[in-house]
Amino acid sequence: MLKGTLKIKGTEGGIVLDLPETLGEVRLNRYIDFLTENEAIGNPDENQILALAKCVGAFLGIDLPELLRAEVGDVFQKEYKGLDGGLSSLYGYIGKLVGASKPELRSQESAFFSYKGQRFQIPFIAQQAIAGDVLLPDIEVVEAIEAAEIQRVTYQSLKTIVVEPATRDQRGGLYYSMYLRLLAVLARREGDRLPTLEAERERWINDRAVFFQEIDAETALDLDFFLRGILTNSGENPLCVGFLSLRSLDLKVAISLKRGRHSHGRKTKMRRFSKR
Repeated sequence: MLKGTLKIKGTEGGIVLDLPETLGEVRLNRYIDFLTENEAIGNPDENQILALAKCVGAFLGIDLPELLRAEVGDVFQKEYKGLDGGLSSLYGYIGKLVGASKPELRSQESAFFSYKGQRFQIPFIAQQAIAGDVLLPDIEVVEAIEAAEIQRVTYQSLKTIVVEPATRDQRGGLYYSMYLRLLAVLARREGDRLPTLEAERERWINDRAVFFQEIDAETALDLDFFLRGILTNSGENPLCVGFLSLRSLDLKVAISLKRGRHSHGRKTKMRRFSKR
């Protein structure tokens, strides 16, 4: 972690912050909150300064009342130029972290991750799917059933929610729960087997999902990057997996386009970028 300072008007020193150096130091729940709050950036119908504050607060775990007393900084700068203690530079720093993150396409030898000192194996099917191989030798039927059901339930729940600012927390919570349950189903310690009895399996998945609640965003992005290939997509039930990597890509593209624009003067509105 790095140390940063959030300048508070009328005080000396400001608030000292712990700034992550990679997404591996950011919990998944905070990153999902950040991505959902980031929907407001560039939306002319929403207050952009408030949107910046909510994004920074979600990512760094800072209460909004504290951020409302902070110095704004230069909201018109084209790109991140270093921390100056203002709200805008903190958002720029976060964008830089997201831009530097590159999901890893795992090989058979690296299809694992470590969490709380334990090693978890990932089914090699994910890499095979990306390579175009349709064989599924490393995933059990019960695992495929549960992974499909988790996505189906998430998708059906999302369909009932109107996409608007008031539902961001609710939608983010559904994605967070989905990723934890998918991890519970597909990530294995040596000797782990998903129970076949339904009631026992549900308890097992719930317990393991709780265990994964502190998973970091970088690991989740790696998983999301290639878990998209596990299940086939259809127009009736599109995959929910991909939320993390696609939203992160949206942010990278928006930052890249912002840097590439040439302006002869300051603008009072930030450009709105497509979510697709």
